[in-house]
Amino acid sequence: MGNGADMLGIVTSANIACGGHAGRAETMFATLIQARAKGVTVGAHPGYADKPGFGLRIITMTDGEIERMVATQIGALTGRPRWQACL
Repeated sequence: MGNGADMLGIVTSANIACGGHAGRAETMFATLIQARAKGVTVGAHPGYADKPGFGLRIITMTDGEIERMVATQIGALTGRPRWQACL
């Protein structure tokens, strides 16, 4: 959806989509590697599990469901030991 690699050349920090409304495991991993190589600080960008609507539709969820959804997505970004060196 754009050229994230070029964007990483002009920013000092970036939030990486964690697979809710955008992103997938391989994209997250590649972005972490590129960000580390360019000295860019990264953060997590969780979102509603709404890829067709790109996270823009209203999705009714309880506070607990939202908490678990966010925890799962942040875990997807940070949970793999192989990725830890990238953070």
